[in-house]
Amino acid sequence: MDTLRMLQAGAPQLAEMLWKTDSELFRILRSSHTIEEAREGLFLHLNSIERSLYKINSKRELKHLHPLEKNNAKHCARVLKNLIRTEYEGVSGASALRELFLLSCGKNPAASSGFLCEMAALFSGLYGKSRIYSGPHPEFLKLEGRKAALMRSEFLERYSTDMEKHFSKYGSGFDGAIIRERAASKKRIMHFFGASEKSWNDYAWHIRHAISDLKTLKKLVKLTREEERGIALAEKYGIPFQITPYYLSLFLSPNPLKKGRAIRAQVLPSAKYCRGCMQAKRSGASLDFMEEGSTSPIRCITRRYPKILILKPYDSCPQICVYCQRNWEIKRLCDAKVQKAPLLRALRWIRKNRNISEVLITGGDPLTLSDSFLDWIIGAVAKMPHIRRIRIGTRTLVTVPFRITPRLVRILSKYHVPGKRELCIVTHV
Repeated sequence: MDTLRMLQAGAPQLAEMLWKTDSELFRILRSSHTIEEAREGLFLHLNSIERSLYKINSKRELKHLHPLEKNNAKHCARVLKNLIRTEYEGVSGASALRELFLLSCGKNPAASSGFLCEMAALFSGLYGKSRIYSGPHPEFLKLEGRKAALMRSEFLERYSTDMEKHFSKYGSGFDGAIIRERAASKKRIMHFFGASEKSWNDYAWHIRHAISDLKTLKKLVKLTREEERGIALAEKYGIPFQITPYYLSLFLSPNPLKKGRAIRAQVLPSAKYCRGCMQAKRSGASLDFMEEGSTSPIRCITRRYPKILILKPYDSCPQICVYCQRNWEIKRLCDAKVQKAPLLRALRWIRKNRNISEVLITGGDPLTLSDSFLDWIIGAVAKMPHIRRIRIGTRTLVTVPFRITPRLVRILSKYHVPGKRELCIVTHV
């Protein structure tokens, strides 16, 4: 039965379909005297199917499933096992197993069509009958050995060609025209600020010259009307935005194909975004959607997990990203400052809590801070014997890569001690 017909079917028809999809399911439920007996039987049944899907004592009917169907079947098995767990029932306050058990005994004629439709879809998927792969299966799946490998390679060549057609819609930093345009942008920005090549390669220069106003930005790059409206609203509403000269040099001129749009969108707040922020503030809604206010036992610390916490020594970054989960507390560089007293209290808190084994130093971007300050704070964390891993969360690799200096590498490397403590950099582009 296809999806549309399933949605149009009534509860009795869907129940009948469910039992036909998996007769063993019906047998287990009908033969069980209690829900707990049914739970145990279903776990054994689902575990058996799962082993088959991973080619351990494969059932004949599951052995030759299409890879997409087999992968989906594995997910269906996992979902069904989660649904019948007592832990899940305790959290959700509902029991799918109880509904199925009563239905099998004819005691639940009011079971909703939506529930039955979902169960039927899960059990159909469990047996590789989801029909995800509607087209003909590739011929190489019917073959084995070198012949299958050669046919698969030909298939992948065609697939790769199609992929390249789609990829070609987007610009690449390796394209000659883009390299030349970015070189020209760099030259224009350097001329505007009166910078030398030495200044350009100095991360501190980029931090000092981060652009945070529309007037300056318009002198350096061409903006669309939509982008200008967004930045104007950000200034009007006091929503901070900030771009390093280096990152600005990556901008491409607005073009019909929107090449380079993703790079611009990361840092240029849209009018819709700004209006949304203001509406939320005016309505009293919190912009702290990660609820860090409720997971911060002490200032500068966020703790969501048993063994890991976040340490935030600084509330700004060289560049402010529109999508940042902490935009509600991130400030422009000119408004930010390090407050050592709360940071010292946070370090004492970590020192006392020996269940913590991993600290993510983030913020704001900690690599905005000086080498000496970083050395001090990482060293303070590293001295705690219960800390086994220190992570530094930073986007400077993208926003101002000159920050990764030989001196910084030496500082970081001395706190990475194999077998005792790991130090690593985490980033996202």
